[in-house]
Amino acid sequence: MTFLFLIYVNAVGMQHTTKNVCVYDGNSSIYNNGNLIANCNDSFQEECKIVSLDEFSLTIPCENKLLEALLFAIREWDKQIFNSRFKWLIGLSGGLDSSVNAALLSLALGSDRVIGLNMATKYNSSTTIDNAHKLANTLNMDIRDGIIQKLVEEQIECLKQYTNKEISEFAIENIQARTRGNILSSISQVEDAVVINNGNKVEAALGYATLYGDTIGCLAPLQDLTKVELFELSHTINDICGKEVIPYNLLPEINGDTITWEMPPSAELKNNQLDPMKWFYHDEIIRQYTENPYNIENIMEQYLNKMIYYSYLGKWIKYYGLDDPKKFIEDIEWILNKIDLGVFKRVQSCPVSSLSKSCFGNDFRENQTKFEKSHKYLSLKEAILNENK
Repeated sequence: MTFLFLIYVNAVGMQHTTKNVCVYDGNSSIYNNGNLIANCNDSFQEECKIVSLDEFSLTIPCENKLLEALLFAIREWDKQIFNSRFKWLIGLSGGLDSSVNAALLSLALGSDRVIGLNMATKYNSSTTIDNAHKLANTLNMDIRDGIIQKLVEEQIECLKQYTNKEISEFAIENIQARTRGNILSSISQVEDAVVINNGNKVEAALGYATLYGDTIGCLAPLQDLTKVELFELSHTINDICGKEVIPYNLLPEINGDTITWEMPPSAELKNNQLDPMKWFYHDEIIRQYTENPYNIENIMEQYLNKMIYYSYLGKWIKYYGLDDPKKFIEDIEWILNKIDLGVFKRVQSCPVSSLSKSCFGNDFRENQTKFEKSHKYLSLKEAILNENK
């Protein structure tokens, strides 16, 4: 049987599909009898290549594909949407997400076009403030300091004019976030700049963001990346730059079956606050759920037949004490409820760089209709809870 050559011609560029920003890497290819015999680069660079169908002409794959995709997305968005005429403004807290975004902006556009605002309250630690300054100095980017505590307190006093109810600690946390969003939006007008969004995929999934606060921005480069992927990306950035750009005190160390943190993730909106996520475990659950929501039922089946302990999730289930069936179900229900409640924030969020097949927006389609658990889910839940009875 004779097979024809297959020539696959791909684009290099960016496409904005309302909520998702898709980038195309090139990688045009020729196949003979199903075997790759020639290709162009997959490094997001245009290439004209003349090849002989009698010879192999293979290009070495891009080594740091994720990083190159992010840099290309930022450059193309900046060029196509804004004609490269604005500066970029970032809330630079000294935490992981803002540190990665600041590095990406500086590497993609040049540090002279990036302005970082450190907007501290009484809850921000000296460690994260120092992180922000060290990162800015390393990148040679502009950083500006301000204290927003008085503005937060004045807003609280203002709110008391309109309600006789107690303003809760949770409400005060959100006031801080919205204050920062307001400052970023206002300074963007003054400085002729646009704001970048710092949110990641786990935060977006669980609704761990304040609407009109840390949900603002013209582009969310990191919102299709889990925190674990950001840990890996941070090491890549530091390795490529040959120095500590992303502070190592933000990155965990995995020692056998334990995680060691010098500085665990925190929104720093109240004293001794730690993010509620079970890192590595929740990252993987959300990754699988956004690929296919029915994967939750597959995970529950594996939990019930104990096969889950032979998978990646098994180690983290034990680490977080979720080998207790009641705690496992409570955690699954917490995740699903948070994802359900967070839809209204995601549909109002800014465009997201699409880096997977399950990006919120066009890839992972959702609406604000209440999520209904299937009969299979409910039967699995009952079986797991009755397991030790």
